[in-house]
This record gives sequence, C-alpha cells and structure tokens, in this order.
Amino acid sequence: MSEDSNPFISLLRENRDFATLWFGQIVSRIGDGILIVALPWLIYKIGTETDLGLIMALYSLAAVLFGYIAGMTADRFSRKRLMIMSSIGAGVFVTLMPVLYDSGLLVIPLLGILAFLASLCSQFFEPALDASIPNLVEDDMLETANSMSMTTRRVGMIAGPAVAGVLITVTSSSTTLLIDSISFFFLAGIIAFISVPQKIPDRRNSIWSDFVDDTGDLFSYVKSQPLIRLILLLTLVVNAVLGPFFIITVVFTKNVLASGSGSFGLLVSILSLGTVAGMLTVGQFKEIHAKKFILLGFSLSGLSLIILSQTRWLGLAVGLYLLVGIGFGVINVPAKTALQRFSPDKLRGKIMGITFTMASAAQPISQASSGFVLSFIDTPIMFLFMGMGVLLLLLPLILSEELERLE
Repeated sequence: MSEDSNPFISLLRENRDFATLWFGQIVSRIGDGILIVALPWLIYKIGTETDLGLIMALYSLAAVLFGYIAGMTADRFSRKRLMIMSSIGAGVFVTLMPVLYDSGLLVIPLLGILAFLASLCSQFFEPALDASIPNLVEDDMLETANSMSMTTRRVGMIAGPAVAGVLITVTSSSTTLLIDSISFFFLAGIIAFISVPQKIPDRRNSIWSDFVDDTGDLFSYVKSQPLIRLILLLTLVVNAVLGPFFIITVVFTKNVLASGSGSFGLLVSILSLGTVAGMLTVGQFKEIHAKKFILLGFSLSGLSLIILSQTRWLGLAVGLYLLVGIGFGVINVPAKTALQRFSPDKLRGKIMGITFTMASAAQPISQASSGFVLSFIDTPIMFLFMGMGVLLLLLPLILSEELERLE
C-alpha cells in the first residue's frame, strides 16, 4: 500500500489538529503505562499488601463513580478546556506523590487520597476525547481515527510498564513518578495548540437542574435507540470477558501449561498485541462493513476460547491468545465508531461516559467473580464456557435488524 493510499498517513497529513492530538496521546498513554507500575511499587514500598489492594481499588473506583458525570461535563463545557484541565490536575497530583515521599511527608492515607484524585482528574479526559474525535475528522475517516486513538492506549500499556521497569531499576519509584508526571503536562500543552469544534449548549437552570434534565434527555434517547442499547451491551460483554483474563491466565499458565512467570507475561503481551493488530486492521478501511467486522470478531474470539480449553502447549496458547486479542480489537473500533456516529453531539459525551463507566465496572466485577469460580472449576472449563457464551451472542447479532444500520 502506497503512502498516498494509506488511511493512517493520509489522516495525519491532512488533519493537523488530529495529528497533534494523536502525538500527545502517544506520550500520555506511555505515561499511563508507567503509572500503573510505579504507583503500586511506591505504595508497597511504604505500606502493606492490604494498603496496596485498597489504594489500587480506590484508583479504579474513580472511573466507576465519576464516568457519567465526566461525560455530562464534556457536553456542557468546552471539551478542549476539560482535556487540558484534567491533564494538568492529574499531573499535579502525580507530582505531589514523589515530592512528598522525598520530603518524608508521604503516608499511606495521603497517598490513597492523591491516587484517587489523580484518577478522578483522568476520568474527565476520556469522554471529552472520545466525544471530540467525530468533530475533528471527516465522517469517512472516523474508523481510522478511532483505530489510531484506541491503539495508542494498548501500545501505552505495552511500552509503559517496560519503561517503568527500567526507570525504577536505574533510579527509584518516586523518581519514575516524577518523570511520569511530565507526560500529563506535555499533553495539556499539546492540546492547547489544537482547535476542537463544539457547540456548547446554553445553561438552562442551576447545575443540579441541568444535570437532572440532561440525564432525562440521555435516557430518553437511549430508550428510543435500540442500536445504541445493543452497542452498549456489546461493550459490556467484551469487557466482562477480557476483565478476568489476567486472573485466568495466571492459573492457566501455572496449572495447565506447567510454566512460570515468563510465560504468563508473554501471554498477556500477546493478547494486547493481538488487540492492537485487530484495531489497526479495521483502521485500514475508510469504508467498512461494521456488522461483518463485529460478527467476525465474536466468531474469532469465541472459537479461539473454545480451542484454548483443550490446549496444553504454550506455543499453541500463544497463537490462540493472539487470535482472541485480534477478535476483540476488530469488535472495538466499529462499536465505538457506531456510538459516536449515531449519538447527537449534545449527548455524545454522556454516552461515552456511560460506556467508560460500564467498562470500568465490568472488569473488576468479572475479575472478582472469576477468582471465586476458579476455586470450583478448572481453567479449561472456564475457557469453554466463555467461548460458548461469546458464540451464543452470534445468532441474535446475525438476526439483528439494528446492526444492519451500520452497513
């Protein structure tokens, strides 16, 4: 494929605002990956295993509690300013962690508060970003833009932890967090130079009245749009299946493959690489058959999970983990694009906020339940049930008239 016909290169060349934002995202997502390693390392350095679990739970809880409020804010106020302020806020709270630690003032309760506040600020960035992309690019480039934006998240989760491991080894966890804080301020500075078109609605009443009115408008719209409800359900299913993968993979690697931590890390990395490959594959097409991609993704992931239930060889498991990741990557891009394309701009932030909240809630719930279930059944049976559940969704999806609207 020539550079002129490559949709990724064309989008970056022709759309300066999106290209600038995407570059900022790359740096920021790597920073996110550094944070998820350096923060728990610092927590455990000054606290106990219980402290580690509680603070990381607090960090995750912010997304569940404030996802919708963040989405509503993205529809009521300037999304550009919201992205800038949330990045600066997160950067400030992350910076305070190593500064207070090096000063001897950091205690576990304070670290928990700072972690929660940093996560809280970050929640306001995501729906503002997702709601802004359709306003930054032409409609026929929306799949490509989403593919690139979503891929940066996965790449950051692959590269960031590796960078964090090196930095912590060479310096310390506190110094690593201080370096990482720069990524938040860098992103805020990058966004300041782009233009984000948006029609901001007038305030009708008090903030509380607007919140109630906006919530009513949102649920009325979702109730009237079966396609939106279906896409939200697919998002929930994908995250519920992917959520327990880390836990299941630990048990699968040790008990079924009879292997160690190196194999566990390999499988987790391969799953992420597969998701990236799936997203990039969809992004190659300016015009895609979204329904076909979604059906392909569910078929590929479901069949791979069923075959995994019979796998005892690491080499085959690596290939199947790659296919599971590709399948879910292929689903994610058209699903998110459909939400953006069929959501009015005045409601798009709230719908993105609900999606983010559902995804954030589904993963810890599925992780906790999978840990409980694994105490009663083996991982092969778990993989079998997961694969059959994914494939059972195919029939209603094939018959769905709503998915035809995506074609």
